[in-house]
Amino acid sequence: MVTKESIQALIDSGALDEALGLIDTMLQVSPNDDALYYLKGKTLMRMGEWKKATDAYLQAQALNPDGPAQEQLTMIKDIMDFYNKDMYNH
Repeated sequence: MVTKESIQALIDSGALDEALGLIDTMLQVSPNDDALYYLKGKTLMRMGEWKKATDAYLQAQALNPDGPAQEQLTMIKDIMDFYNKDMYNH
Protein backbone atom coordinates (compact mmCIF):
# COMPACT_ATOMS: atom_id res chain seq x y z
CA MET A 1 0.00 0.00 0.00
CA VAL A 2 1.22 3.47 -0.86
CA THR A 3 1.56 5.82 2.09
CA LYS A 4 2.47 9.48 2.41
CA GLU A 5 5.72 8.35 4.02
CA SER A 6 6.58 6.19 1.00
CA ILE A 7 5.81 9.12 -1.30
CA GLN A 8 8.08 11.32 0.82
CA ALA A 9 10.81 8.70 0.46
CA LEU A 10 10.39 8.81 -3.33
CA ILE A 11 10.67 12.61 -3.27
CA ASP A 12 13.78 12.42 -1.09
CA SER A 13 15.38 9.88 -3.44
CA GLY A 14 14.65 12.01 -6.52
CA ALA A 15 11.97 9.76 -8.05
CA LEU A 16 9.82 12.82 -8.67
CA ASP A 17 7.76 11.58 -11.63
CA GLU A 18 6.85 8.42 -9.74
CA ALA A 19 5.97 10.39 -6.62
CA LEU A 20 3.80 12.82 -8.61
CA GLY A 21 1.94 9.95 -10.29
CA LEU A 22 1.19 8.31 -6.94
CA ILE A 23 0.06 11.62 -5.44
CA ASP A 24 -2.33 12.25 -8.33
CA THR A 25 -3.74 8.73 -7.99
CA MET A 26 -4.24 9.18 -4.25
CA LEU A 27 -5.88 12.58 -4.79
CA GLN A 28 -8.54 10.89 -6.94
CA VAL A 29 -9.50 8.84 -3.88
CA SER A 30 -8.93 11.58 -1.26
CA PRO A 31 -9.44 14.94 -2.98
CA ASN A 32 -9.63 16.83 0.33
CA ASP A 33 -6.33 15.64 1.79
CA ASP A 34 -4.22 18.74 2.40
CA ALA A 35 -1.11 16.65 3.10
CA LEU A 36 -1.28 15.18 -0.42
CA TYR A 37 -1.48 18.66 -1.94
CA TYR A 38 1.46 19.69 0.24
CA LEU A 39 3.49 16.73 -1.05
CA LYS A 40 2.43 17.60 -4.58
CA GLY A 41 3.68 21.16 -4.10
CA LYS A 42 6.94 19.88 -2.68
CA THR A 43 7.43 17.53 -5.64
CA LEU A 44 6.59 20.20 -8.20
CA MET A 45 8.94 22.66 -6.53
CA ARG A 46 11.79 20.19 -6.87
CA MET A 47 10.86 19.78 -10.53
CA GLY A 48 11.09 23.55 -11.03
CA GLU A 49 7.35 23.87 -11.71
CA TRP A 50 6.87 26.99 -9.57
CA LYS A 51 3.36 27.93 -10.76
CA LYS A 52 2.02 24.39 -10.34
CA ALA A 53 3.73 24.11 -6.95
CA THR A 54 2.13 27.37 -5.84
CA ASP A 55 -1.28 26.10 -6.97
CA ALA A 56 -0.82 22.86 -5.00
CA TYR A 57 0.27 24.75 -1.88
CA LEU A 58 -2.70 27.12 -2.21
CA GLN A 59 -5.02 24.12 -2.36
CA ALA A 60 -3.36 22.62 0.72
CA GLN A 61 -3.71 25.93 2.52
CA ALA A 62 -7.39 26.22 1.58
CA LEU A 63 -8.03 22.78 3.05
CA ASN A 64 -5.92 23.38 6.16
CA PRO A 65 -5.09 27.03 6.90
CA ASP A 66 -2.98 25.99 9.90
CA GLY A 67 -0.85 23.52 7.92
CA PRO A 68 2.71 23.93 6.64
CA ALA A 69 1.73 25.17 3.16
CA GLN A 70 1.84 28.84 4.18
CA GLU A 71 5.54 28.60 4.96
CA GLN A 72 6.21 27.12 1.52
CA LEU A 73 4.13 29.80 -0.19
CA THR A 74 6.15 32.47 1.60
CA MET A 75 9.38 30.79 0.50
CA ILE A 76 8.24 30.66 -3.14
CA LYS A 77 7.25 34.34 -3.00
CA ASP A 78 10.64 35.26 -1.55
CA ILE A 79 12.45 33.29 -4.25
CA MET A 80 10.38 34.84 -7.02
CA ASP A 81 10.85 38.33 -5.57
CA PHE A 82 14.62 37.76 -5.52
CA TYR A 83 14.77 36.52 -9.11
CA ASN A 84 15.69 39.38 -11.42
CA LYS A 85 14.56 38.64 -14.96
CA ASP A 86 16.24 41.77 -16.37
CA MET A 87 19.63 40.36 -15.41
CA TYR A 88 19.31 37.78 -18.19
CA ASN A 89 18.08 40.14 -20.91
CA HIS A 90 21.42 41.82 -21.71
